[in-house]
Amino acid sequence: MGAVVVGNDAGVVPSASVLLRTFPSIEDPMVQKWIRFRNAILGDAPVALVTPPGSKSFKATSSAARSSRLSDGVLYWRLVASNNRELGRSAFLYQSVEHARRHVERIMSASAELTIDAVADRPALRRGWVLSLDAAPVMTSARWYSSSSTSVSSAMSALAALQGARVLVGPARAASTTRLEHDSIAG
Repeated sequence: MGAVVVGNDAGVVPSASVLLRTFPSIEDPMVQKWIRFRNAILGDAPVALVTPPGSKSFKATSSAARSSRLSDGVLYWRLVASNNRELGRSAFLYQSVEHARRHVERIMSASAELTIDAVADRPALRRGWVLSLDAAPVMTSARWYSSSSTSVSSAMSALAALQGARVLVGPARAASTTRLEHDSIAG
């Protein structure tokens, strides 16, 4: 949650939000940036999450199926604090707003069952984290951290914020970025 409230409201933490971001295609530079970071944390875990017809359960798809199913636009979600600081992000791409919303709500309702797994990027000595449900990743850190303690603190804050977050159903359509814009925000 990351906010410290001073005065009579001490201990009251502003609510977080889950923002859904849609993109025109998997080739969008922002989606590619999300995929690179996500793959650095999760390795070869499936990238997309689909719902089989007539089923209420969610199933990850292989990366081979990803390109054919995600050609008409994709979305992922971000958990943000009240000051818009990103606390965590989805571990998957989704095909529809409804699909993403239902999955986030399922994750939130099972927040007591989520586990935190530490992730180390050994060559660069960076640390990150993954929240898992039933041994399957559902959320990753939003960035790398320089120490294990900072990473663990971030994971605990994200988990606490997720429990009381608001899901904003109307997706924020992200404009496709040009190469120049992408390079300027990638740092």
